[in-house]
Order: sequence, then C-alpha cells, then structure tokens
Amino acid sequence: MLKKQGFGSACVAGMKPAIAMQSACMPSPLPLTGHLERTEHATMSTHHYQVLIDEVCRFHGIVPTGDLAHGAHIVVAGVALTLLPSEDAHSLMLFCDFGEPPWQWRAEVLQRVLESNLFMFSADSPHFSMDHESGRVMLLERLVASHINADGLLAKLERYAQHALRWQNSFLQLDADAGSIARLNEGLASLTLPVPASHYTSGPDKH
Repeated sequence: MLKKQGFGSACVAGMKPAIAMQSACMPSPLPLTGHLERTEHATMSTHHYQVLIDEVCRFHGIVPTGDLAHGAHIVVAGVALTLLPSEDAHSLMLFCDFGEPPWQWRAEVLQRVLESNLFMFSADSPHFSMDHESGRVMLLERLVASHINADGLLAKLERYAQHALRWQNSFLQLDADAGSIARLNEGLASLTLPVPASHYTSGPDKH
C-alpha cells in the first residue's frame, strides 16, 4: 500500500520515518537552493549508484518520480537529502539539509558547526557546510558505493534525518531553556560516535 505525496512521489504507508524519492533533475520537494537544485549537470551515473538506488526503491516500495540517473532528492521524515553520483566512478555524494539557524543564535550555531568539523575530521567522515544562497546548514558526506547496500544507505539517511530534526527542534528551545545549548551540542556530537559531546562545548570550560 503506497501513500501519495504532494510532490508526486510515494512512500510506504506506515513506514517510520516516511521516505519518498524523486529525480534530482526535478525541483526539490523542500526549499533547497544553490548547488542542490542545479543538478542537471550532474555526472553520469555509475553502475554501483544505479544498483543501489534500484535496491532502495524495490526493497522499500518507493515509487520515484523522474529519471534518477543524475541524482535523487530523498525526503526522510520531512528532512530533505540529495544523493548524487560523483565524478569518481565509485563514489556517491550525500547532502542532508539541517535547516537555517535562527538569526538570534546564528553566531552560536555556526560556531558549533565549525567545532564539529574539527572533531569529525578524517578521510571518510561527513562535514558541515552552508549553502550560500539559502543560508541553510548542510551535512555533506562522500560514500563509497561498493561499500554500502540499500539497508545501510537508508539507515544512514534515517540517522541523519533524525539528527537534523533534533538539531532543528533545539533551535525552538534556545530562548526559553539554557539547557538546550547542551542538547544542541549533543545533536552535533552524536553524528560521530567516537567524539563525546563535551568536545562540542565552547567557552572557558571547553576541552
């Protein structure tokens, strides 16, 4: 049983979180701008990328909209992600939209983002950036297509989507609850399990 989404894709009814997929050459279902919408010029898809996307759609009953050869916009629990084949024949590029930081806490949030990049730094780790046109914080990761299967990819998408939701929800509490700063730190720290949340605190008590 498939539940129709407003942008023409479909997701599995009852699936938590709901997942939908459409061609990255079509307008994104969520307000992404800049390089994430200009995917018409994405490189040709690789064999690993095609197999992986086909498995995701088949195993999870997702009915995509459009040709996914040049990339896919994926919505997980309301969070927008984009998966693109890389110029490297065996790589995929994953983008997760963490949202626009609240203006009154912009400096604090962006400081956390920079700190997280420092402690997440390694050859294969994700990192944060910002879409200069939209002002939205993006999580970027390079994936080796031959090292990940459909279940592993969806688990990663769901994990990042949950972190993005947790991070966005913490913005709503910043003005009312000073303790939410700690939750914001934890949301960033939990992206990389070996890195404790204490590494993401700033100020005189920072390690």
